Amino acid sequence: MAEGRYGEALEPLRRASEVAAAYFPQMGAGLQLAAVQSAYGRCLWYEGRFQESVNQFEAGFQQAQQLNTGNRAIQSQLAQAAGRVHFELGSFSNAEALAAEACRTASTSLQHVRALQLQEAVEAAQENGIAQRQDISSCIVDLDEVTRRTADAVWRCNRLVSDVLRHGPTEAAASEAVAEMFQVDGLAAMLGLEEGKDPKLPQSFERMALRSSVGQLGALMGSEEPWVRQSLVSSLADFDELQPAGPTLKPFLYRTLGALGTVTARGGQGDLLTAEGLFNSAIDHLPRQSQVQGRSGMWSAQLLLSYARLLEQGRRSEQRAGEIERLRTRAKAYAGCEGDLPHLWSLIFLPPPEALKL
Repeated sequence: MAEGRYGEALEPLRRASEVAAAYFPQMGAGLQLAAVQSAYGRCLWYEGRFQESVNQFEAGFQQAQQLNTGNRAIQSQLAQAAGRVHFELGSFSNAEALAAEACRTASTSLQHVRALQLQEAVEAAQENGIAQRQDISSCIVDLDEVTRRTADAVWRCNRLVSDVLRHGPTEAAASEAVAEMFQVDGLAAMLGLEEGKDPKLPQSFERMALRSSVGQLGALMGSEEPWVRQSLVSSLADFDELQPAGPTLKPFLYRTLGALGTVTARGGQGDLLTAEGLFNSAIDHLPRQSQVQGRSGMWSAQLLLSYARLLEQGRRSEQRAGEIERLRTRAKAYAGCEGDLPHLWSLIFLPPPEALKL
């Protein structure tokens, strides 16, 4: 697991869980069983097997609840991990209940922050951006500087997404929310979007993801401000350096390339040839339809529909009508439905489940 070879770890962990289960409760192996189930759940997550993953996290959480030792921190971690997977699956009622449990049992500042992040994200996704705003200032005050800034940046980015999309990405309120990001909120400074200034956040998976999310939001708004392209290009540079894995971090490559294609096209008035190249590169990185779980189907469909809209804006749109229709059909297959896709849920970022700390 430490080397990122999650597929190879699955079988040993499955056997370890069977051994731990066989010796519990006779040998008091409950804590070991919860730890193995957590590790197994993380491996399944990174393999994109979300339903199996959440089953392991929930089993570990239930196991931790049965222990009589002081294990509230373990319960909180496992509840948060299970809730995180449910969020990815769109099972918001389950995610909400587990987030509340993670908050109730949190015993460290970081656990409390992670649980509150999940709680607010679930509420925003359910209520179209309307969520009770949590005050995290007291939770992050005793974290180290990098962890504190990262947690704060994730929080601010998700709130920006909620503020913009609940009003509608093209309305004046959306522009006001973005202006606040630069003038008051501090998110732009964290991500290095202020001209001539270094980012306050060091390079990390979170910085890569947040830069992309902000850029995708700008593309969705139709903004031609320089920060939109800058955030997307910077995210791609982070991706190239970090080479992230997993079903929620790796898709940032095709998501960012697609958004950059949209920005380059400028509503049909920009460099359409380069934009097409960016979209084709993005499509090369789509998952196979049989591998789609959670939000990856929606992300894939959004990319294909954006490309179809680009082709419709071109001078040869009539000649390419068949290609456009194939893109739309493929998008429907990825999404599993027709009609508008929930951009707010797709743009909220939450870190992957973390390793259990005993």
